Amino acid sequence: MIEEIESLVSQLSEAEKSKVVIEDTIASLKNKILQTKHASTYLNPLSNTGGSKTSDGLTYSIPKKVEWDQADLDLILESIPRADWPPFVTQLTSYKVDNSAWKSWAIENPTMAFKFNRARSVTFGKKTVARSKSKTNKED
Repeated sequence: MIEEIESLVSQLSEAEKSKVVIEDTIASLKNKILQTKHASTYLNPLSNTGGSKTSDGLTYSIPKKVEWDQADLDLILESIPRADWPPFVTQLTSYKVDNSAWKSWAIENPTMAFKFNRARSVTFGKKTVARSKSKTNKED
């Protein structure tokens, strides 16, 4: 019984070492793909907006994260009667902004949107590539 456990532990150890090598190889290959002109064709248009584009069985992505400066939102909203707050704001422990609703409201209310823009920032994640299930071109 002890010999069987020792054998399994040894196999597990070897498998974990192989996994690290495979993960490093995958990361290296993805990085090489991301540095090609072909990848740039799909990633460059996403560099200011984030999103993903699928082509030839690969999905190129740049995730984005929108953050709102809570102190700025607090100053802005303190100057507005609560009954007149824009519909995209919900007060929790912090202000929550529905980004989809914000976009529509900002177009309809450019003067007010200007005030809110200083509290809004967008950060993008690392560029990624992954095999996709279909070979059709798709963008989101």
